[in-house]
Amino acid sequence: TGNWDGASATVIQPDGKILVVGGYNSGPTTESFIARYNTDGTLDASFGTGGIVILSIGASNDAFTSLALQADGKILAAGYSQNGATNDFAVVRFNADGTLDTSFDGDGIALIDLAGGHDYANGIAVQTDGKILIAGYATVSGNEDFALVRLNSSGSLDTSFDGDGKVTTPINAGVDRANGLALQSDGKVVLVGYSHNGT
Repeated sequence: TGNWDGASATVIQPDGKILVVGGYNSGPTTESFIARYNTDGTLDASFGTGGIVILSIGASNDAFTSLALQADGKILAAGYSQNGATNDFAVVRFNADGTLDTSFDGDGIALIDLAGGHDYANGIAVQTDGKILIAGYATVSGNEDFALVRLNSSGSLDTSFDGDGKVTTPINAGVDRANGLALQSDGKVVLVGYSHNGT
């Protein structure tokens, strides 16, 4: 209920309740939000404050763009957070009641810098072993490339994944952005997005 509110992703829980994430602006900066609705469309008062959690991840702009549920009922939201001059991947884990899960990276929030430039997460998925995949794009040497990160369930980078937990992939010489991901039954990861061919 600020100057503008934008929803980016939704997930339906096994009990039918509806989770929604996005960005919330009420002044000079944008903050992340997550809300939970009952099956009749009313806000679930047992979640956060009156059904809504507004979270300021960094000192400036941030927003959630994607959402996933863990098998244990914990909630993962991914997006971006501005750390000053650039943006980082931001991943937050909530308990089922909307409180931050502080067992995740020590405070409930994991920030990932991929290559020193602007990084935006646009998709998140949980593997059957509990590891977390986040897809989006990273600015590498002035160009935006597909980006994929894998975290351990604790929120730390999984260094068994490409040596440091992070992979960037140029598709063409121009702008390449992954906007979503899916897991195959064999464990392979499919990213979808777009690529500018320079013309």
